[in-house]
Amino acid sequence: MYDPTTTLFYAGHISLGTPPQKFLVNFDSGSADLWVPSMRCQSPTCKIHDQFNPDASTTRWPRRLGRGKTRQARVNIEYGTGMVAIESTQDTLKWGSITAHNVTFGEAVKMTSDFDAQFDGLFGMAFPSLSSPGMVPPLFALAQRNMLNANQFSFSLDDGGGRLDIGRPPHISDDSMATWIKLVQPHFWAVKIKDIEVFTRHPTSIDMSLNEDTTSAASAQHSQIFHLPPHTRLQLKAQGIGLFDSGTTTILCPSSIATYINRIIGASDNGLRVDCSKSTTGPTFRFKIGGSQPEEEHTISIGPHQYILGDGTPTHGCMSAFQPGGPKNKWVLGLPFFANRTLTFDIDEGRIGFRPMQKLAPKLISQYTDVYEDNGGISDTSHNVLRDSPATIARNIFKNTYRENQADMVGFDNDAQTCYHQRTVNHVLAIVLVLTSATLAVVV
Repeated sequence: MYDPTTTLFYAGHISLGTPPQKFLVNFDSGSADLWVPSMRCQSPTCKIHDQFNPDASTTRWPRRLGRGKTRQARVNIEYGTGMVAIESTQDTLKWGSITAHNVTFGEAVKMTSDFDAQFDGLFGMAFPSLSSPGMVPPLFALAQRNMLNANQFSFSLDDGGGRLDIGRPPHISDDSMATWIKLVQPHFWAVKIKDIEVFTRHPTSIDMSLNEDTTSAASAQHSQIFHLPPHTRLQLKAQGIGLFDSGTTTILCPSSIATYINRIIGASDNGLRVDCSKSTTGPTFRFKIGGSQPEEEHTISIGPHQYILGDGTPTHGCMSAFQPGGPKNKWVLGLPFFANRTLTFDIDEGRIGFRPMQKLAPKLISQYTDVYEDNGGISDTSHNVLRDSPATIARNIFKNTYRENQADMVGFDNDAQTCYHQRTVNHVLAIVLVLTSATLAVVV
């Protein structure tokens, strides 16, 4: 079971400036800027973090607004749960065995209280088209300078911790071993979702009552409960765009779809309450994602041990990873989608690769301790790997690093209809139930 109370984000250390100033950053594939708190920031939130001292660095070069203007350019960045104001700067970045000069990043001079997490700043890994003016995402800067043995990075996550590989992972020699899916557009790491198949392994009851308060007498009179036998297949036609976001701990769905998915699981409509036993008995969701041609389609599964979140104790309980709140036909595929597999993000080819998870060696995982490997330095044969346990914080303040105005850059047919079709083997029910904008049709 994936526990979001202890596994909320990928965090690791980097250093900025000369001499190096060390920061713990959240490696976030859903945003594009690198920023850390500045010593010039007077916000109370800044003062609980390590802060970058620009005057202490001999290699810092502030970005200017233009000829004759000496004030640094300030940019406000709105996130789903907070805002930072940054001023762009260039300085030396050290990341494992990598040393890169004149890398652009933001000095945060204002931070809202939402950023009271245990990491200091954000290390954005999305495409330059999403970065703030004058900024280049560090990984893309390294790629442009040919400093990596392959212009890609990989996330791995299992119960033992997490791993971030920069370049081609040493245990992977052949890209053909991965399932590769092309991106929709080079903005977010986003793919097309074509539909979802639900496969039940155990008897399942789905309450499709129109009234969300299923405990009331009025609701009981209108209750419509479907009892499904084991090994039932349901087809959920939920076309849209899915953003793979390492900075989000849940799966943010269009609200109406989240309601029906949680009813299939047996969770509350908002997903915040579910029986922890569902982590072993819940259905498997098979996402069909890919391009416009059949040969470009692939199926990526997520099981109950990935989408039932919690530590299983009565004190904390469990919740569903499928959370409402996403824009229509837009999904944010957070860490539950990363669990128990390796995801490789290929910058040059604009694609994401999926590989079965190889167990992480426990001795190589330590929380807040960075262990790097490098075979021969920064050259064509080099490899840089950060092995880091996902950091522990009290609550998830980065539940949604998704910016809706950016999501709208990813085009898709917003008029596509959402339909639910239940398919059972050798079992036919003559029922069609219309629910708001969706239809549940029970067919063979």
